[in-house]
Amino acid sequence: MTGTNSTRTRQVRLLHKHERYLDAFQRFQFLTSRHLQSLFGSNLNARTLRFDLLKLMTAGYLRRSRTNRDEEYTYFTSDIREKSPLLLEHTNEITWAQILLAEASSKHGIEVLVLERRQQRIRFSATVPNKEGIMKSRGCVPDFFSAHRRAVKTAADPARCFFWEITNAKPGQHWEKENDIIQKCRIYNAYFESGEFFDRLHKEFHVEVRNFRVVITFPTEARARNFVGFLRAKAVAYPGRFWVTWRDAYHEDMYGRILVCAKDDTLHSLTDGI
Repeated sequence: MTGTNSTRTRQVRLLHKHERYLDAFQRFQFLTSRHLQSLFGSNLNARTLRFDLLKLMTAGYLRRSRTNRDEEYTYFTSDIREKSPLLLEHTNEITWAQILLAEASSKHGIEVLVLERRQQRIRFSATVPNKEGIMKSRGCVPDFFSAHRRAVKTAADPARCFFWEITNAKPGQHWEKENDIIQKCRIYNAYFESGEFFDRLHKEFHVEVRNFRVVITFPTEARARNFVGFLRAKAVAYPGRFWVTWRDAYHEDMYGRILVCAKDDTLHSLTDGI
């Protein structure tokens, strides 16, 4: 934060509600007014909320961006590099997935241990063959990482860990995007086979991890189910590691049996095995 912003911060008196908003930004990074209303109650007055967010911007805590004049603003803390307006729809959908995971957890007796999207904490690399069959190190940046377990834990109760890929490609772009996801699936498999995730996730998040799965979401059910067949046709190893769902399903019931296993089309929930 610049010296000017620091001076402004000292001049603005924050109320308890402002501190709660800032705590939410620390957890989710990118939030719109609708996200905040979901977190703090739909009866939160929209006009008052906009005034509070502007106050936090004036104080140097927040910045904002939007795709165009017809879209709502996305707010983020001043220390975060601004997203391209073209990426905001994807960015905001990642936030929705995180919020839905967090909000519904207690109802299902789940304790959320980790909900992290910051690239520096979740990016990894693994060695995979390129098109010529030469082994190369490839980087992978998941959209976010989550870990949870039973709220009332027992001895030797491992965390359930998931890397998330939130796809949002427009019609006409989806084949290119889905080929990119296939490449990511192979990198996830190589990461698992390397065993490096054991120490990395324990060091970064203090969770005991034996395995992980990858949840891949699509805008529609048709796209999701088509991708399951596409992944099998590409003969990606360990297809049971990859669970696929779609936006309407997880917005309605994030912890429901909405996850299609790419191995055999069986339906699963995030609480399976807990």
